Amino acid sequence: MFGLLGAATLTAQTADTAILGTVMDPGGAVIVGAVVTATQPETGVTRETVSNAEGIYEIRYLRPGQYVLEFKATGFRAERRTGIVLQINQQARFDVRLQVGDVVETIEVSSAAPLLQTESAVVGDVIAQERIVNLPLNNRNFLQLAIMTPGVRIKEESNGERTRVVANGNRDIWMQVNINGITAVNNRAPFVNFYPSVDAIQEFKVQSSNYSAEYGGQSGANINVQLRSGTNAFHGSAFEFLRNDAIDARGYFAPAPRPKPVLRRNQFGGVLAGPIEKNKLFMMVGYEGVREKRQSASTAIVMPLAMRDGNFSEVATPIVDPLNRQPFPNNIIPHQSAQPRFRQSDQDLHAGS
Repeated sequence: MFGLLGAATLTAQTADTAILGTVMDPGGAVIVGAVVTATQPETGVTRETVSNAEGIYEIRYLRPGQYVLEFKATGFRAERRTGIVLQINQQARFDVRLQVGDVVETIEVSSAAPLLQTESAVVGDVIAQERIVNLPLNNRNFLQLAIMTPGVRIKEESNGERTRVVANGNRDIWMQVNINGITAVNNRAPFVNFYPSVDAIQEFKVQSSNYSAEYGGQSGANINVQLRSGTNAFHGSAFEFLRNDAIDARGYFAPAPRPKPVLRRNQFGGVLAGPIEKNKLFMMVGYEGVREKRQSASTAIVMPLAMRDGNFSEVATPIVDPLNRQPFPNNIIPHQSAQPRFRQSDQDLHAGS
């Protein structure tokens, strides 16, 4: 069973989820003091910075999602870039050349985040919400999707209750999983036994090597999970997954007319996200529950009643008395008397004592 309640006023998650670049004039000279603003339209949350002496700007600690960038500088036309989708752990570079003109004029450019990751050498893959929700998952364990990243495999223990991720042949105890920047692994024997509902996850990234120093302490697979956040509009979803023997085929070890083994499994839940205070405070609440009743059919060898009573007359192999190495007559083991039987050496030892 999984339950989650969260509220957020901050956009910070990880240091390397960022938008950065250089502000220049039409001739390529850097512009100092240009105001750069990043706005998340869904929440109205705004982050602002100023380009430095080299014309460089950086806006870090951002949540994944859609952004609008605005650039303003004295003596230049403002420029707005829309349609930017920032993924978790992505450092999206946007270099701009502002045009000379009236500051009240604005140039709007529709663009997407760059496909090439030029700011980091990290090797990994982002698993977005569409794949998380739609791909089949046994027990809805989101970490199983980590195998979509090259060089990564998973290990499950205790019937799927503990999961470890192995990358590039490193030891499984070198893994790390962070949910919204907070570690989610057992510290004594690193494994994950806390699984958010997949409907509550926005996206997660599997980093297999070359990740930044902020993830120090481990050298294996590094996974960063971003939970969904509320916006200025309410959104929600509900689900139920059903398994029932009424619609299952009969198993090989349960032939008719024997009844089919009972199987009733219901996995259900939902997620609701929305504003608490518009443009400032948001919440997301999620719940997932499992109810299961299961039987299993199996085969076993059971000795007949006669053999359980010591009568092995139907067996051709002689049954030998372990005390004197002589076969029992007719392969029938006589019932033991109340007095214990001893070997000769045991009797001598008893007499000597």
